[in-house]
Amino acid sequence: MGGRSVQDCKLSMFYCRLAVLFIGLVGWAACGRQGSSSGVLLENDRLKVELAADLPLVRSYTCKQSGFVFSGDSGSTGWAVNGHFYPWREWKISADGEVDKRVYHLSLPALGLGFDYTLALWKEGLAIGLSHISDPAGRLKELSWGDRLLLNTSDSSFRWWARQTGIGKSWEPKKSDNRGLWNYDENRGRAGDSVPALSTVDACLWSRRGSGMENDKREENDKGSGNDDRSDNGNGNGNDKGDGRDAGILAALTSNVDFLPVKMAGGPGHGFSLGLNTWRYRLAGQTMPLLSANLLFLGDLNHDGVVSDHDYFLWKNRHLPDAPVTIRGSISYKIFMDEPTAKDPVTTMDQLDKIVTAIYHITDGLPQIAYLVGWQYHGHDTGYPSFDQWNERLGSRAGVYERSAYYRSHLNTCLSYHINIDDAYRSNKGFDTAIMATDFDGGPMFWQMFHSDTAFHISHTKDLQTGSIFKRLDALFKTVPVRQVVHIDAMRTINCNPVWEKDSLGVAEELEQGLKPIMRWLRDRGIAVTTEGQNGMPHELTGVVAGVYHLDEPSEANLMIRHRKLLGGGWQEGRGRLECGLGTSLHEDLAYRKVGNNWGFTKDWGVLRERIYLGSLLYLYYQERQLVDASKKTEGWALKFDDGTTVAIDTKNDHLLVSRGDLVIARDDDRFVPLDHSIYVYSKAGGAREWMLPAAFRGRPLEVFSLTENGRTTAPDWKISGDSIRLVLKAGIPVKIVLKNSE
Repeated sequence: MGGRSVQDCKLSMFYCRLAVLFIGLVGWAACGRQGSSSGVLLENDRLKVELAADLPLVRSYTCKQSGFVFSGDSGSTGWAVNGHFYPWREWKISADGEVDKRVYHLSLPALGLGFDYTLALWKEGLAIGLSHISDPAGRLKELSWGDRLLLNTSDSSFRWWARQTGIGKSWEPKKSDNRGLWNYDENRGRAGDSVPALSTVDACLWSRRGSGMENDKREENDKGSGNDDRSDNGNGNGNDKGDGRDAGILAALTSNVDFLPVKMAGGPGHGFSLGLNTWRYRLAGQTMPLLSANLLFLGDLNHDGVVSDHDYFLWKNRHLPDAPVTIRGSISYKIFMDEPTAKDPVTTMDQLDKIVTAIYHITDGLPQIAYLVGWQYHGHDTGYPSFDQWNERLGSRAGVYERSAYYRSHLNTCLSYHINIDDAYRSNKGFDTAIMATDFDGGPMFWQMFHSDTAFHISHTKDLQTGSIFKRLDALFKTVPVRQVVHIDAMRTINCNPVWEKDSLGVAEELEQGLKPIMRWLRDRGIAVTTEGQNGMPHELTGVVAGVYHLDEPSEANLMIRHRKLLGGGWQEGRGRLECGLGTSLHEDLAYRKVGNNWGFTKDWGVLRERIYLGSLLYLYYQERQLVDASKKTEGWALKFDDGTTVAIDTKNDHLLVSRGDLVIARDDDRFVPLDHSIYVYSKAGGAREWMLPAAFRGRPLEVFSLTENGRTTAPDWKISGDSIRLVLKAGIPVKIVLKNSE
């Protein structure tokens, strides 16, 4: 023993063990708590995530409130860079971190690149990020996350929803309109069902079976239809409490990538899986923002007593920017002015005055946005890609500036313009092959024939790279007074066939390096953008534009995600109790005299007034509130807003009821809409009606008057009885109620 006593040896062993314990504690503080089998645990009060010890992979997720456990991607044998798979033995990996975060430092000697990959807990799940990229040779183009997806379950109690997109028409080598348009397809199913092999814009996974609860009993009769026949019939009175405990769990994956961000997989014997799609770092030679993604674990956000995909829809809506209030709070419409085949303009500027003034009076001054169609060159769609010439047939160019100022100061109206940044006609002065998308024959991409001229499709990326788009937009600003908003017609990002496109510019490039920078350029000048519609674009428009003129056919997801974020004109020509109840504004083009499908102001004024009161004003009421649920039933719809407003649409019997407590805001074709510290009243059929007054109007002196295209006029018979008001309405004549002396 070298002269040392047994006691000394025991003491030395004690200190050695103490030192080992101290080193272990230091390692725990630096790298996270060790799990079983040398794994690493990240943990907070809601979630426990077990990571592989030496690889940037997740073994499992445990949701503490519900007790659900998901498996991770720890079976992955490597990652792919630029489409080539590299097994883990070819990577160099080290890691450090804290109790709730772990950072993996990865390098790939074969390509001479490195980056950090971070997994960190936050209040709603696991945050995933890439940072500190070292790529001196500029070789990193894209990264894919191996051969196993990030989150997996084989529990058949789980249901999934996905908004997927695919090419609706093939890119055939022939000149035909609208080749390669993408379309959306919402799908639903159970874990273990076959999963459609389509690219994914959105996806989520949920189960209502909480810890100790039975499986959800709902039959899968709504698969693929968007229906949600809930066990509580959608009335929020189920047995589960709305605090998120034991109501189940929802998982979803989001990222800062807009073009097909999510991968999903599944099928018989494989359950269901969610993962990040390929992340593209370089597009057309430019680097993209670093990846930031979130794996969400959510409960009952809308407090209806159950967990479902609706909670994800609400979460996503809350994390998108609102459309500007100037658009959200306005009645918007297009006015068709002129086209080259017309002998005379269908709407001159003098006639425009009459339309704007009539709408101002009939709504008693509610904000308007009037988009002029055919204001440039020789009328509708002429002159493109340029928009630098006023159509003198409509009136003088100086008159546009005078009217724009007068409309703003006297008629609460923004004068705006319908333009096009996608189409270029060969005979026009702005046509330039340098900004065109390339067709299968190597020439400009054919689009359509219009007014005996050929239109070709502009590549937004090339348009931006050449600076042509900004020169044309500058010219627009010098030609007409542009304020608040412009409407860009037929906007698309479908230049997506690299076999034809010699510069290999696909949808991602067109979006990230074309469309988005153009939208930012306008936004920096205080101009928001609305467009025609989704137009087959395989990415979400919310956050890119403020509104669309043609809404997609409604689904629960579209209604909930886009509410207040993407304003719309309509989806079925804006008619009927179903569409008005779901939310719609003016959808058809107006004109002073009726031509084709346009509404003629002189002929269709009564229809226009009806559409404003049955549709637009109710839509404005909706926009002042947060939509927390939208459920499609077998024979109708049910909507709920955060202030207690509910919408019940009975499609079988064609009934509509919108109410808030004891207030009835809409019943069939009657309206009693509290808006802008006033109440707008309307009845298509007319007759005696009685309504409960909002609290702010009860027991207060009121002023009542009728509204016509010439302004305020005599009130109908009316009487206050307690907290209600009785009015004898004339058919189709609106009435406004205000607090006396409040204006």
